Amino acid sequence: MQPALEDIEPQSAGCRDQQAEACVLNWSLSDLLLEGETPNSRFYSCRSKQYGKALLKILTDEGLRVEGGGFEVLSKYPDNDAVQIFAFDRAAAVMEVLEGPRLLDVIDEGDTEEALEIQLGLTERLLSACIAVEGLKDLQVLLSDSLAMKESDVPVWARDVIPEAQAVCRSVLRSRTDWRPLHGDLHPRNILMHQGVWKAIDARGIYGPVAFEFSNTFINPWDRKDLIFEAGRMKRLAENISGRLGCSIDTVLECALANALYYAQIGYRQGQGRHPTKCIREFLALIH
Repeated sequence: MQPALEDIEPQSAGCRDQQAEACVLNWSLSDLLLEGETPNSRFYSCRSKQYGKALLKILTDEGLRVEGGGFEVLSKYPDNDAVQIFAFDRAAAVMEVLEGPRLLDVIDEGDTEEALEIQLGLTERLLSACIAVEGLKDLQVLLSDSLAMKESDVPVWARDVIPEAQAVCRSVLRSRTDWRPLHGDLHPRNILMHQGVWKAIDARGIYGPVAFEFSNTFINPWDRKDLIFEAGRMKRLAENISGRLGCSIDTVLECALANALYYAQIGYRQGQGRHPTKCIREFLALIH
C-alpha cells in the first residue's frame, strides 16, 4: 500500500538494501530514503532522473506471493484511474507520489454514500479498460489456503459455516465466465486522490471473475462495523453491483463470500477472524 505521506515515519537517511541499490542503478534514482515498511513491502522516497519526485516500492517474499503481478496491472490502467508506474519489474516499482486524501477519509467525514459511488465508479472504469496481462496468479491460488482449511484450523465458533463457504468458493472457481485480469484489492485505503482525481494503488494482480473486483465494498472499511452491518446494506449493495455488471445477485454475493473467506483464514491463524466470518454468515443467508 502506498501510505499517505503524513502516515509515514521516516527512518534513517540513506538506508538502503541490495534490492534498493539495484533499483538505483537500473532506474537512475537518487536521494533514496527509507520511509516505512510492512510485512509485504518497503517504501522509499526518491528522485527519478527522468520523472522527478517519486516513490520506490520493493516487495518482500510475502509481498511477491500476494502482490506479484500487481505493478504490471497498475501500469496498464489509464493514468487518471491508477497511480502512474514509471518503471517496474516483478519485485519493485518506481511510481508517482500521491499526496491527497484516501477514500477512507471521505468515509470518516460521514460521506459514506459519496465514498461508495466513488469506489464503484472507479471499479467500473478499471474494468472497462479491459487490460491484458499474462501470467497473473489465478483466483484459485489466492484461495488455496482457505479451501485447504480443516476443522482443526477453524475456531469452534466458525465451524458451522466454513464448510458451506468453502463449497461456494469451489463453485466460483468452477465457473470461468467473464474472468479477466483484476486489481484484486480495491478498498478505501487503496484509493487516493491526487490533483482532484481518485486513483487506485496497491494492486494484488489476479485473474478472476469481474464480480470479485467489487468484493471489498462489502467487507471494508474493516473498522466501520456500524456501516458494514447496517440492516439491508449487503442486499442493496449486491443489487447495485448486479445491475452494473448485468449478472445475478448470487454471483456478486458468492464472489464477496470468497473474498471474506480469504480474510477469515488469515484471521484464524492470528486468533482473529470474527469480522469476515460474520460477513460470511450474512452472505450465506442472502444467497438463494
